[in-house]
Amino acid sequence: MAGFGWRGAMIAALMVVSGPVLAQNSPDDFNAMSSDDLIGIVSGDAHPVAYYVLAGKLFEEGRQDEAVYWYYAGQLRYRVLLTCHPERPADADGAVFSALTESIGRPINEYAFGDTDTLVTTFNKVLAAPVKVEAGCEAALEQNLAGLTSLRDQVIEQVEDIRWQRRRAGLENRN
Repeated sequence: MAGFGWRGAMIAALMVVSGPVLAQNSPDDFNAMSSDDLIGIVSGDAHPVAYYVLAGKLFEEGRQDEAVYWYYAGQLRYRVLLTCHPERPADADGAVFSALTESIGRPINEYAFGDTDTLVTTFNKVLAAPVKVEAGCEAALEQNLAGLTSLRDQVIEQVEDIRWQRRRAGLENRN
């Protein structure tokens, strides 16, 4: 997906907001890493930006369903971080979250909503995966898990409307 235009900005954002495990790598290191290497990093205590990096890379490689999972896993973690820390400057994590959600999220969501059955399965997988949060952020996690559960339920309830809207917009329905 050469049209993304996100890689350089995302890598820069990653360097700004990530923890020491990620910050010790240069942008070229991340570009050179395989998706499987990134999965190893993201599966640890990585900043949510790393999930977006991985999702974008997987999507570019044609591993779209994996990209959808990592995107939503990262979005959940990012939302927890922002909910738990509303005092963070709006031009830091909040701005990065918005930019990544637009640049990476738009094409991933466009793909994901083309197969609502797989999307619901992916939501269930994200909801079942353990999420490590810092002490004091448990309520933020519960709030955002409830939000994702609500989105999943909305997709289930509105499958036909989603398909109709996609047909109307000229987008593919894969199921």
